[in-house]
Amino acid sequence: MTPYVPCRACGAPFDALAAPTRCPACGVVVEPHPQATPFARLGVIPPRFGVDDAALEQAWLQRSRQVHPDRFARRPDAERRAAAQQTAALNDAWRALRTPFDRAVWLVGSVGVAEPRLPQAALVELMELRDEAAVDAAARAAVVDRCAVRFAEVMARAAGELQVVDAAA
Repeated sequence: MTPYVPCRACGAPFDALAAPTRCPACGVVVEPHPQATPFARLGVIPPRFGVDDAALEQAWLQRSRQVHPDRFARRPDAERRAAAQQTAALNDAWRALRTPFDRAVWLVGSVGVAEPRLPQAALVELMELRDEAAVDAAARAAVVDRCAVRFAEVMARAAGELQVVDAAA
């Protein structure tokens, strides 16, 4: 059920989970709702992995400018406090979604999956890589290069799987 919250200034109800930064009726800065998702805070509804990174950053910057506390220095205490809270909430949302990896972690956590554990085989592989890299600088460079390629492959595969999930939603 969507919580409609009355604006503290005009009393007009608004959808708090849609995460508006201002009251749609009177424009006063509203307090962020604790249950609003980082996606809603940045205007991405429904939540999904496949988001244009540049557009997401622009949404964050634009919304942050609208409620930056410096713009409300001469406003009543309640509005200054709401602007500071909105700024913090927007920054938290940006940190949660700014990279594909961050978005994937948030999406997985949002469906109740605890932080995944590294499989035993991966731990063994990491120990072998560490031993191999300990030989000399050239070996370290080769290990780093292989790890970068492997990481890119894993991220591409995960991104593809998450795109399928986005399409099914």
